Amino acid sequence: MKARILSVVSVGILLGLVAAGMLLLQTGQETPTGAPPIQLTDDPTFDDSRYRSKTFSLAIADLNCDRRDDVLIGAHNQDAVLLLNAGAGFTDQSGALPPTRLREDRHGYTVADFDNDGRLDIAIAGGGTDGVGAGWPNVLLRNTTEADALRFVGQPVGAEFALSPGRSRALIPLPSDDGRAVDLYYATLQRDGYDNRLLRNIGGTGEQPFKADPDHFLSRKINDSGRGALADLDGDGGRDYLLVENERVKIFWHRDGGASPTILTHAARTAVLADFDNDGMLDVFVGRMIRESQSDRITFAGNDMIFTLHKNAEFDDSEVSFSAKSEYLKFDLSQWVPASRAQRLASTAHIFMGRDRHHPGKRKFVLERADAEGQPGSTTAPGIYIWYLPADDTWHMRYVFPPRLNVFKGGVRGVGLEELARENFTTTAPSPVADQFFLNRGGGQFARLSLFDNAHSGITQGATVADFNNDGWLDVLGVRHAEQGDRNLPPFLLTNLGKQHGGGITFVESFLPERERDLLHRADQVAHGFFNHDDLPDAFVTNGFGQIPGANGVPRLLMNTTDAVGRSLLVTLRGASANRFGLGAAVSLYRGGDLLGYRVAGLNINLSQDTSWLHFGLGEGEGPYRLVVEWPDGERSEHEFAGAGRFEVVQGGVIVSDPSGTCGVQTAFLAAVC
Repeated sequence: MKARILSVVSVGILLGLVAAGMLLLQTGQETPTGAPPIQLTDDPTFDDSRYRSKTFSLAIADLNCDRRDDVLIGAHNQDAVLLLNAGAGFTDQSGALPPTRLREDRHGYTVADFDNDGRLDIAIAGGGTDGVGAGWPNVLLRNTTEADALRFVGQPVGAEFALSPGRSRALIPLPSDDGRAVDLYYATLQRDGYDNRLLRNIGGTGEQPFKADPDHFLSRKINDSGRGALADLDGDGGRDYLLVENERVKIFWHRDGGASPTILTHAARTAVLADFDNDGMLDVFVGRMIRESQSDRITFAGNDMIFTLHKNAEFDDSEVSFSAKSEYLKFDLSQWVPASRAQRLASTAHIFMGRDRHHPGKRKFVLERADAEGQPGSTTAPGIYIWYLPADDTWHMRYVFPPRLNVFKGGVRGVGLEELARENFTTTAPSPVADQFFLNRGGGQFARLSLFDNAHSGITQGATVADFNNDGWLDVLGVRHAEQGDRNLPPFLLTNLGKQHGGGITFVESFLPERERDLLHRADQVAHGFFNHDDLPDAFVTNGFGQIPGANGVPRLLMNTTDAVGRSLLVTLRGASANRFGLGAAVSLYRGGDLLGYRVAGLNINLSQDTSWLHFGLGEGEGPYRLVVEWPDGERSEHEFAGAGRFEVVQGGVIVSDPSGTCGVQTAFLAAVC
């Protein structure tokens, strides 16, 4: 496969932007043949068909304290899926979670230890029911697991946490001011009276475990998509807020105390923080999105067809004909249309079937050939017409737009669907966009690398960052989908080749294989974790974004089978005076005087969440290694490691080698005090 390489060079153009400067850097050239290969392979033992859902969030975390990463999938109007890592595959333990009420809206699932008992709890962001409903409360589930009995219980939270009428998207964890507890940042789409706010953890298990802080500089009106991250981006010691708002990436600077934010870029869908060039400062990867083309789109794959048709004229109609081997077809025309854009469709009065133009009882229905036989005498009234012609064994659908509706959406299922012809479809190719890196140059300045050679015509919906080949440089695994009604796009890899040319870092893009069962769905979330004991990051992908068509996809479990460059050091933290999992700690790894990597514990926790293991690929070098931990309560510690392995670093100087244990059982110390 031919790929393209993209590298940062040492010259740029200084741009005058509000609140912080930014350097613009870009270039591209052909890939060298020696690019490190990363292999992520679908696990053939994972039965993905059991977990079809309208996903909204994804978290990778050890929920039963056995040091193996588990998977938590959150979805709209459905119970969450909890997959427990049994060491030789996953078991469905969703029953350990309290069930949701019918049609209860759910967005981000945040996993963190809110009571410092060593068990990871779950905070769930409710939502505004497609932005027009009364909304659902935020929820807090306490982890009460003991030994092998996984269990979560709902905790009363009070009105300051529940915020029922709000449109919350994520509850983003951050260390308290003294570093001893974990607070939450309420990220929400705008609704009067329910702005973004800091929720301070005041401890205990009573009815008011969190209290809103109206004076915090981030307690303010933001149209927040819930894809933000809190970290120090300019070296002043305060946590800044990087977020995506109205398709723009912004930074609210802690030092400004409420001044206008920096706008990094536009046409953005997602943003993640990581140190890509190993200089000890957090950089930004931005996944960008095309503008909606308003094209009519219909896609066939196997036994399914999906469509999204837009009204492009005062009188607009379209028609498609297709064949099917089955005697009947299943239709799903229960489309979701934002109330702000058009009238909603609830009845079946505008759906006409066969020569007699009769109506189905519901918007989801089964239609046999005999009941659809014959072309209607007239198809000029607004609606959807469906008929079957036995003479040439063809099905037909004709769409005629009513005055107040601007989109038709839906799907059809049968055996062996095959498109034959389409009429009066309006198609406009979207303008490609390029994802971007912003490399931190300190003091609020960034060097921008736009991946023009790898521009795409999709929406980069999510990304996770890890060193997938253990070469010492952080890579990006991302997911994209196309416009609704188009075929899904495959996951992509941006392999970081490091500073190979004596200048800036270099990336090469490649793609994972497509799967036919994903083609009519839309990629949503991606996160990484460690699902076996080979110390290479594995990954999990969901494919159920949004409403029909394209929702209710199946996930992918991707195991890392890379022939790695070297081994790795994996570290998990245990706070003593700091919060139990060391959330917010800054961790640096050195070989001699060379910085090998910089990580922040609990970074990029929002709609997706990666493992709490801090992973450092060691490349081909040899130890010893020095790990420096700046704990969130201000304490600083240093630890020596002879080589690769898994370790728990306990605040106060203890290192546990290859830690293991269960909830409620203290892990034995297997190594001496450093």
